[in-house]
Amino acid sequence: MMGEFFDLGHWEDIFSHLKKHKLRTGLTAFGVFWGIFLLLIMLGAGKGIERGVFLQFGRMAVNSIHVWGGRTSLAYHGHNPGRWVELNDQDTQAIIHNIRGIELVCPRLQYWEASIVKVGDQESSFSIQGEIPEIKQMEPIDIMEGRFLNVRDMEEQRKVTVIGKRVREILFPSGLSPIGEYVQINQVNYLVVGVFDYNTLGGG
Repeated sequence: MMGEFFDLGHWEDIFSHLKKHKLRTGLTAFGVFWGIFLLLIMLGAGKGIERGVFLQFGRMAVNSIHVWGGRTSLAYHGHNPGRWVELNDQDTQAIIHNIRGIELVCPRLQYWEASIVKVGDQESSFSIQGEIPEIKQMEPIDIMEGRFLNVRDMEEQRKVTVIGKRVREILFPSGLSPIGEYVQINQVNYLVVGVFDYNTLGGG
């Protein structure tokens, strides 16, 4: 087999055939090149998407799911479709006590409209979320300064907040620490206890 591979006569026949069919040879070579090029593009795009998803969600709990309310699409037990379903603390307790295998439930209060946040003469609009301390076990929240919410905050119903680094940059442009300062959210004052860096989509 090796002798046939290095046989000059075989190679002369091959090149002679290629010269006689230049168009077919060119089209075949272009098809092979184009196929390899598209394969490399798809592999590169797939790797880029994989890396982007990992950077956004890589530190989130892999066995977590998000559930939220909305409008029903089907009739149920006499209720017409289009009925608005809103989850509450009773639903949280029902999930904990009735679904096996649940390790942690973290209810979130989500304001879908931006809220006005003020510090002195500085003000801007930001998205506001109500969290509980256990959320840190499910999502990547890096505390840059101060602390996160704790159990005593919940038990004593303290009006405290943890702001994102972008909020600090806008509302505290002087560079002074916001820890111990008050911010006004929808005309209610909250004590700033921490600054966080939120490493998932929509954080800041």
